[in-house]
Amino acid sequence: MNFSAVKFGEGDDSSEVKEDYRKWEEIESEVDSNDSGESSEEDEELQRLKKEQKSQEKKEKIRKEIEKEKKKKTEKQKGTAKVDDSLNINSLRKCPSIKKKAESAVKKILEIDSDDSSDESGDTTSSCDVERIGRTKLLKKIAYYTELYEWKGLKKMYAHIIRQIENGLADWSKDFSEIETPILIKYVKSDVKSKKSIQYGENKKPVKKEETVFYCSHFQRKKCVNKDSHYGKIRGVDKYLQHICATCWREDNRKAYHPESSEICPHQTK
Repeated sequence: MNFSAVKFGEGDDSSEVKEDYRKWEEIESEVDSNDSGESSEEDEELQRLKKEQKSQEKKEKIRKEIEKEKKKKTEKQKGTAKVDDSLNINSLRKCPSIKKKAESAVKKILEIDSDDSSDESGDTTSSCDVERIGRTKLLKKIAYYTELYEWKGLKKMYAHIIRQIENGLADWSKDFSEIETPILIKYVKSDVKSKKSIQYGENKKPVKKEETVFYCSHFQRKKCVNKDSHYGKIRGVDKYLQHICATCWREDNRKAYHPESSEICPHQTK
């Protein structure tokens, strides 16, 4: 209450009124000071709340940016995985032989293919499969060589091959013709040539062949780039060219798995 406009009328006790006026002024000034103090405290609280709000907004903004980056990274990884899957699918579609090779590898773990042509398929096999196939081929070759060479020479040849493999100088996928030749040449059976002359005679023609066999001419000169028998052109027609000795086939009507020019060929002793 402001008493500045109060008029003192007649008959009023001016001293009492002045005293009351003074008290009211003191009360009013005290009220005004309290109001200003409360206002400053409210301003400070408001500023503090604003700062907290800004801090929360900043934290929320940073959190959203981090989540956005994570989402982009995840989507990028998913996109890369999809591309890889599509490449794998396309590769399988373009190369159906991959599935066949895998199936063939599983089959070879369970059994050994007795057909020599199965070794030409190029299928991926384990080291155990390579060893089993190599041992089987070597035993077949030894069984055939028993008709041409003495058993003593065959034992030496076999022992030498095993020793080469154990010492790490060769493996079962290797062609051992180079090892066989210098050993077996000393142990050719003496009756091989006489049996041939008795069976056919000098002017007698060989027995008619039951099958048409084509042999690789490059193999006869040890210049064929293929490891085993393969297909090739003869007069423009695809034929299966076998890696057999041409002379042994023509003269004896039997398949000998050495080149015509090899020293182990019995016809080289003529």
